[in-house]
Amino acid sequence: MENTIKIYVGTYAKYASGSIAGEWLALPMDDDNLAEALKRIAGNEASPEYMIQDYQADFRIDEACDIKTLNAAARGLVELDEEQREIFIAELEQGEDFIEALDIAESGDKMAIFADTEQELAEIEVENSGGIENLSREILERYFDYSAFGRDLAIQSHKTENAYVF
Repeated sequence: MENTIKIYVGTYAKYASGSIAGEWLALPMDDDNLAEALKRIAGNEASPEYMIQDYQADFRIDEACDIKTLNAAARGLVELDEEQREIFIAELEQGEDFIEALDIAESGDKMAIFADTEQELAEIEVENSGGIENLSREILERYFDYSAFGRDLAIQSHKTENAYVF
């Protein structure tokens, strides 16, 4: 994952007139440099409405996203470790705004488990809980297949009228 966010910024007025003229910006950047870049992009527009026409990031960025807020989030994003970045992205995908997602990622209240499959996820979670013997009875009853286990036991035994004999 990359630590910078790249956005291609133009204005709605230029776009409406058929121009995609704009500039690529790498965030985070100094607030003064950002202000200068936005002035360059706006040209002589009196009240420019900026438009993110393209981006390079590990997450979705809306065309109408506030660029100053995105820049502030990008500053914090640089400081996140891999797990925190995954939490940040997950929070964005759940509808949080950039700053709130960053706060959640930095808080340490959530964790990310890196797994390729659901089975691997379950194995890691069992391992993290200290082994299968540490799972709650509720979890064991919900996920343990008594029918399949009983079928295997029956195969290994001899059934009398009243019992299974091993």
